[in-house]
Amino acid sequence: MDLKYYHDKINDPLLFIVIQSRRDFRLYANLTRSLKPTAKTFRVIMIFEKAGSICHDPPGNPLNLVFDSKVLVKCPDSEIIREWYSVYPNKTETDELVRWYRNWEHRGNEYLTDTLFRDRRQDLGGLNIRVTVQKENADKDGKIRGMCYDLMTEIARRINFTINWQPLESKVGTYDPKTNTSDGILGKLASNKTDIGLGLFVLTADRLKRFDFSMPLVETKLSYFIRRSNNNVYDFMSYSRLNRVRRGAADLHKCMSNNVSAVNGLR
Repeated sequence: MDLKYYHDKINDPLLFIVIQSRRDFRLYANLTRSLKPTAKTFRVIMIFEKAGSICHDPPGNPLNLVFDSKVLVKCPDSEIIREWYSVYPNKTETDELVRWYRNWEHRGNEYLTDTLFRDRRQDLGGLNIRVTVQKENADKDGKIRGMCYDLMTEIARRINFTINWQPLESKVGTYDPKTNTSDGILGKLASNKTDIGLGLFVLTADRLKRFDFSMPLVETKLSYFIRRSNNNVYDFMSYSRLNRVRRGAADLHKCMSNNVSAVNGLR
């Protein structure tokens, strides 16, 4: 089975996996070890044709599941369809989702929960999560402050996880294609030295291939302000100096004394 075709696709595929033996299960488990993080959230329906303890109580986390995995499992000796996911690296969580009646008297499905997917995944059980913050989000004493800090602590409170603050990083990070490595916060994420990066990240196509991003909290843009010329015809081919504005209206007014200035909110 080759899942590389799906890695760069926008829509998640729906995979039907039929397990006929322990060997089949081991083969699929080995395959999941090489999947990219985005592929671990594919929608999967797994049907066991032979009864066994693995189907009802999988030991550890053999399928390398994550918190937002979408895996439905049907055992041959049970009418219950369960969903599998993982909070802790070495444990598989199993929740009863649907009762599937196969006899003529009770044909159809009975939903065993009335909560949506996102509502069922609202508790991380106090899991310790490492968070690395960009230095710009800290004051001169190194204490993390601001909207990003407030938002992260509120998320931790709502879905029940413990924040393990890591040493501050001076930059988000850049990718070196020669060494196929990144530095900064992105480097720590790539090397599994941290779990969440907090800072002024710019979403690029290259980064989206290697990292998962949350929805943007603040959107910034690059704007160019061109001073009105005293001449009737403005010479757009003339040399103009670019200045970066970071401190609001005062700096903008100062920069407007030049021919062309830029307000840059990107990193």
